[in-house]
Amino acid sequence: MKKLLIVLIVLCGVFTAWGSAFPQCSSGCYPTNFPATPTTANPALCAALVNPTGTVNATINATGCDVGVYYGPGNKGFIEGANISGATYFGVLVNGASVSVLDSNISNIGPLSNTFGNIQYRPVGIFYLNGDKPHHHKIQRNKIEGNTITLPTWGKGGIVAKNPGTVVEIKNNTIKGSGLNSGIAQNGIEIGDGAQADIAGNTVESNQYQGTDTYATGILIYGGPGFAGEGVFEGPNYTGNVNVHDNTLTNNDVGVYLSNMNTGNLIPSRTWNVINHNQISNDNSNPNIFNTGIAYASGHGDTISENTIYGTGY
Repeated sequence: MKKLLIVLIVLCGVFTAWGSAFPQCSSGCYPTNFPATPTTANPALCAALVNPTGTVNATINATGCDVGVYYGPGNKGFIEGANISGATYFGVLVNGASVSVLDSNISNIGPLSNTFGNIQYRPVGIFYLNGDKPHHHKIQRNKIEGNTITLPTWGKGGIVAKNPGTVVEIKNNTIKGSGLNSGIAQNGIEIGDGAQADIAGNTVESNQYQGTDTYATGILIYGGPGFAGEGVFEGPNYTGNVNVHDNTLTNNDVGVYLSNMNTGNLIPSRTWNVINHNQISNDNSNPNIFNTGIAYASGHGDTISENTIYGTGY
């Protein structure tokens, strides 16, 4: 561990000496080299741990850092039984790496107030993007299982996976939003821009938005050219082969939302998403302008079957 710490300190000094767009990290935080080309809107990020070896199973207070634990392209990692809190943007950020996150607690990821300014990042508990290199022509499946994620007022998402080549198993996690929230529309689980996922056995609750311009979701699946450029990580890729089954979704504005959208009046490509055997309910304790069990906005070739939807809120 000492050897790893020494290397990271040297790296921080190198970036500062070069005078690049990467800022000097505050004490206890180290440069991630992400994004490769930082801008004012998408600044370089610093993390409490960068590409750690072995199993991460400690309590990590990432206060003052942008990220709790960061894994970069080509790295492998394992997080089990950890407690991660305090980061400004991401509890765990997996960028082109192969990482499992198991039986961990992630909380208080996000600023204490609306201090985003023109920065495009929105806080996420566990975030996978940019896929992983295929191993012997087989795409690596990353496991996200048995975790508890509690979103604070300014936390945008619990578990998010984006971009082609990103394949995740999201199973038996508990994700709780902050309840009725007038600041940011929260999403428990979000899959977009060509990522693939098996989402099963999760409990997702209390993602509720008080504003009038959008809504919060338990599980959000979206993609296609119609969403290209909508956010910092959004490309034109359809999101398909997502299987959402046997989840319990309670008191979310929308239980499951699907939208694969082409531009103009063009028909979307087939995506083969499956939504079945989920229990979706809303007791209407915090009524909103948009409440529904399953919303299907646009798509082609998806299956929705044998779900249980009930409650006065729906």
